[in-house]
Amino acid sequence: SESLSGLLFIFGPVLEGALELIDSKEIEVVTSLPSERSFCLFPANASESEKYFCFDHYCSCPAFKIAVVSKENTLACKHQLASWIVKELGDQYKQRKEIQDTEYSTILFGDLPGTSS
Repeated sequence: SESLSGLLFIFGPVLEGALELIDSKEIEVVTSLPSERSFCLFPANASESEKYFCFDHYCSCPAFKIAVVSKENTLACKHQLASWIVKELGDQYKQRKEIQDTEYSTILFGDLPGTSS
């Protein structure tokens, strides 16, 4: 298909990693309501508890910091590319979770000092 060929030309080996993530069906798309802000969560390697947070222009994985930001030799990490692709695919490739806007910062950053959950 032409779309995959185009993505392969632009992203090279990052595409293979992104497609593996999509095939795993472990991508969680979290949407905050009512603002409709969203981000994706990816399992960090084999760790069940640690997750990478991925936004359109940022990912918390080490590859993003090294290859995308520091070296500037690639356009996106595999998590970003997978999140862009999976948002266009049907629900069979992702898990959806809806949260309230009040939960958004707590999920990303944890409880703020002086607050309790």
